[in-house]
Amino acid sequence: MIRAVLQDAEEQQTKREPVKLWLKKLREVAYEAEDVLDELAYENLRRKVEMQEQSGSGVKNINELLNKIKNEAMGYGLQVVTKDRIMPQIDLDRVTDSVLDDPVVGREADVSKIVNLLNCSNDQQVLTIVSIVGMGGLGKTTLAKLVCQEVMEKKFFDLKIWVCVSDNFDDQRILGEMLQTLNANMGGLTNKDAVLQELEKALEGKKFLLVLDDVWNEVSKRWDDLKTRLVRVSRNTGNAIVVTTRSEQVASIMETSTHYRHTLNLLSDDECWSIMKERAFGNGEASIL
Repeated sequence: MIRAVLQDAEEQQTKREPVKLWLKKLREVAYEAEDVLDELAYENLRRKVEMQEQSGSGVKNINELLNKIKNEAMGYGLQVVTKDRIMPQIDLDRVTDSVLDDPVVGREADVSKIVNLLNCSNDQQVLTIVSIVGMGGLGKTTLAKLVCQEVMEKKFFDLKIWVCVSDNFDDQRILGEMLQTLNANMGGLTNKDAVLQELEKALEGKKFLLVLDDVWNEVSKRWDDLKTRLVRVSRNTGNAIVVTTRSEQVASIMETSTHYRHTLNLLSDDECWSIMKERAFGNGEASIL
């Protein structure tokens, strides 16, 4: 219901201030809902029974907030958009890139393992797919950036391509963004076959690393369609894809095998404390009173 009504709200927010405020409120609750669901998944994995009641209370609160917002939407006269209308994907501002913003603590072993997987990938096949799986906020995207930096420094690949996928897993969009990364002058192509032809030219004689960041799609056919086209435009063997996702199901659909899955764990208490000290005091000393 939320996704369906967002389309109508997006169209009206520039004309009606109450709708704009309602849309902002919905986004805030969506973020909170995401956090609660992450907590549930995490607690399920750790099997901490004592935390389940707290997580269940969080779900109840979110449901109450969503019901309240739904009723407000009806008051504004917002309509549920039917499937025959074209709906833009609402990604809640999930946009990432390959640039490292801050020093990273405690992920050296994770980087080393994934780099080794990529280095040992089968040069006899066109694509090797490695997945990084973990709950939100653990640093999957940052880990992928670190891996990119190291493998490119070591010249394992000729080209690095980064695409933020989020919940809009559309093969034409992904292929188009790949091409735009390799040739900025080709960013306006809308014909899929033309995009594939130009990608084939751009990748000729090159070994590439593609990062598909923040993947949510659990429909295997969409991935199969993209993979088929990537294999056809890639004449070289030894290419690799790194996928970051919160979903074990996504990983199982996309990865070469479970051997190529890396599950990201929590940082240690000492590592977390080190990060907090760095953020709060920089190079200065911190003490606990």
